[in-house]
Amino acid sequence: MVTVILDLTQDIEREARQRGLLTSEKIAQMIENELREQKRQEAIRQTRLVLEQLDALGPPMTEEEVIEELSKPSLNP
Repeated sequence: MVTVILDLTQDIEREARQRGLLTSEKIAQMIENELREQKRQEAIRQTRLVLEQLDALGPPMTEEEVIEELSKPSLNP
């Protein structure tokens, strides 16, 4: 368990309390949401990195090259 101390102005504290934002459950939910969003953003950054690396390998295959590659016999029996 963790105890959190917030330093809020009276106006913000009053409004946050009225809106139910200062409960343990709500703060935990906000932290969980932020963690999920940060993980999502990291996954997006990693995906972009992979795509950039793939782009750096050379020009994409043409439709004809894809068809030719797919028509080759499989190496697996």
